[in-house]
Amino acid sequence: MYSKIKDLYKQYKEIINYIIVGGCTTVVSLVSKYILLFTILDASNAFQLQIAVIVSWICAVAFAYITNRIFVFESKSKEYLKEITSFVGGRILTLLMEMIIMYFFVTFLGFDSDAWVVFFTIICQVLIMVLNYIISKFLVFVNKGEDSKDKSEKRKLNVFKDKKTCFFILIVAMLCAIFYLIPYTHDDWAWGTNMGIERLECWFKDYNGRYISNILVIILTRSRLLKMLVTTLAMIGIVKFASKFLNDKYSSYIIMLLLLLMPTSVIAQAVTWTSGFVNYAFSSLLVVIYFFLHRKVFDNSYEKLSNKFIVPMFLFGFLSCLIIENVTIYFVLVSLFFNILYYKKNKKIDGVELAFLIGSVIGAIWMFSNGGYWNVLAGTDSYRTIEKSNIFVKFINTYIHTISKYMIQENIILNMVLAYLSLKIYFSFKGKYKNDLCKFISKLSTFIIFMFMVYNAFDIVSADTLLGWSRRYLDALANGAFGLSVLSIIFFCVTDNKRKFRMLFIIISILFIAGPLLMVSPLGPRNFHTTYVLFSILVADCFAYVYPKLKLDIEYPILYASVVLLSFYLFISFRLFQNEQTRLKCIKEYDGGVLKLPNAPYGRYMHHLNPADEVFEIRYKLFYGIDQDVKVEFIPASEWKEKRTKK
Repeated sequence: MYSKIKDLYKQYKEIINYIIVGGCTTVVSLVSKYILLFTILDASNAFQLQIAVIVSWICAVAFAYITNRIFVFESKSKEYLKEITSFVGGRILTLLMEMIIMYFFVTFLGFDSDAWVVFFTIICQVLIMVLNYIISKFLVFVNKGEDSKDKSEKRKLNVFKDKKTCFFILIVAMLCAIFYLIPYTHDDWAWGTNMGIERLECWFKDYNGRYISNILVIILTRSRLLKMLVTTLAMIGIVKFASKFLNDKYSSYIIMLLLLLMPTSVIAQAVTWTSGFVNYAFSSLLVVIYFFLHRKVFDNSYEKLSNKFIVPMFLFGFLSCLIIENVTIYFVLVSLFFNILYYKKNKKIDGVELAFLIGSVIGAIWMFSNGGYWNVLAGTDSYRTIEKSNIFVKFINTYIHTISKYMIQENIILNMVLAYLSLKIYFSFKGKYKNDLCKFISKLSTFIIFMFMVYNAFDIVSADTLLGWSRRYLDALANGAFGLSVLSIIFFCVTDNKRKFRMLFIIISILFIAGPLLMVSPLGPRNFHTTYVLFSILVADCFAYVYPKLKLDIEYPILYASVVLLSFYLFISFRLFQNEQTRLKCIKEYDGGVLKLPNAPYGRYMHHLNPADEVFEIRYKLFYGIDQDVKVEFIPASEWKEKRTKK
C-alpha cells in the first residue's frame, strides 16, 4: 500500500505539491490578514481593512513564489527578476479575472443570494488554481536545469517566443473588447443618424474639409464591429510603425506603455470618442507611417523607391491631407523638406517624393477651399475662430492657456521619463564642447531639467499665485524651458549624429504640428494626440541611446503593466457598456412622463456622455430613437436605482 502511494506521488509529484503549497498559501493569507486586524489594524475602518487585504495578498504571493519555485517546479533559473515579475503578473491577472467574474454574475446579472455567491466563489477558486498552475508551469518556471545547455537555450527561446505571442494575442483581444464596449457619444450621435448622411449628400459644404475622416466616422458610427476593428488596428499600427521607424529592441514596448499612460483628457477626446479618433488618432497613425517610410534617411542609407510607388505615394499624400488641418500643413512642409534634402544629396529629384509633395499640396488646396474655412476667416462661423489682429498676443495667450497645458504639462509620467533620460545623456557625454557657450547652455539646460523634475514630482507651487505670478504663467514658463532644455541637451550632447538627426527631426515635427494651433480656437486635449505620440517615440529613441546594451530584460514587466492597464480600461468600458444597456432598456420601457436615465460612470474617460446642450439632446434622441417631444432627464445612478427599486 505504501509503495503504491509512493509511486502515485512520484507520478503526480508536481500537481500534489502544487495543491499542498496552495493550501499553505491560503493559510498564510488568512493568518497574516487576521493578525493585522486583531493587532494594529481596525476591521471596522474601511481603509485599514483594505490595507490588511493588500498586505495579506502580498505575503501570500511572496510565499507562493518561493514554495512553487523550490518545491513544485524546482526552477534553477538565475533570472530572478524576470521570474518574479512573471509570477506576480500572473497572479494579478487571475485576481482581476476573479473580480470580473464575481462582478458579472453577482452584481451585473443579479445572482447575489448567499448560495449563488458561494457557488461562484468556488468556481472562481477552481479556475484560479488551474490557471495559476498553467501560468507557473509554462510561462514562469520554465528552466528546471534538466536539459543540456543547448537544449535549454533552445527551449527557452521557444517559450519566450510563445509567451510574447500570447501577450500579443491577449492585448489585441483586450483592445477589441474595449473598443467594442465603448458607447458612441457627442458628435457620434449626429454622424450616426440621417444628419451625417445629409452632410455627405451636400459633400460637407461650408462644414469642413476633413473629407476622409468625415466619411470614416459616418461608416464607423453605423457598425460597432467595424469601429472595433478599425480602432484596434490603428492603435496597434501606431505602435508597430513607430517601433519599425526606430528599429530598437525595446521601442515597441516603451511606446505601447506610454500610450496607455496617455492623459485621460486626451484619451477621452481622441481615443474613446469615435469622432475624435478618426480625426486625431488616425492622423497620428498616418504621421507615424510617413516616419516609417523615411526611416532609412536617418541611417544615411536611403534607397530610392521604385517608380511603381509614385501613384501610391501621390494618393497617400493626397488622402492624408483631408483629415485634420494642422497635420495637413505639416505634411506639405515636411514633404517639401525631404524633397530638398534628397535633391541636395543626390543632385536630382526623387519622383516618389515629388509625387507625395504634389498629392499633399493638391489635398491641402482641396481641404482649405471648403467654405467652412472662409466662414472662419470672415468671422461668421459660430464655433471656430481665427485671430486676424493682435496675432502675437493671440500666440502668447494660446500657448500659456492651452498648448503648454495639453502638450506638455499633463504628460506627467512621460515628462519625468524624458527628463531622466535627458540628464543621463548629459552626464554620459564624454565629448568636447565646441566652445564655452555650448558648455554653459548644456549645464544650464541640465539644471532646468532637474528643477522641472522637482516641480513635477512635488508640485512645489500649490497656491494660485507665487511672487505675484499666476500659476498658469509659471507653468507655461517651466514647460517652455523644459522643452528648450531637452532640445539643447540632444543638440549638444548626443554624439551619434544619425540618431541626433532623428531626435531633432521628431522635436521639430512636434513644433510644426503644434505651431498652426497657436492661431485658432477652440482647442482641446484631442489636438495634442499626435504630439504625445511623437514625444513617446522620442522617449523610446532616447532610451535606446542611453541604454544601447541593456542587460536587464524589461520586456515582460512592461507587458504585464500594459495588461494591467488594459484590464483597468476594460473594466471601465464594461461599466460604460452596462450603463448604455440600462439606458436602452429604459428607453424601450418608456410609457410616458419624463424619461429618467442614469448618469454614466467614469465620465472623465469619455467625451460628453450626456448631451451638453439642447442641440446635442436633439442628436441624442435621434441616435437612440427617442421622440423629440419626450423630456429626458439624466440623474445620478444611485438616485435612478432607488427610484427603480421603489417601482
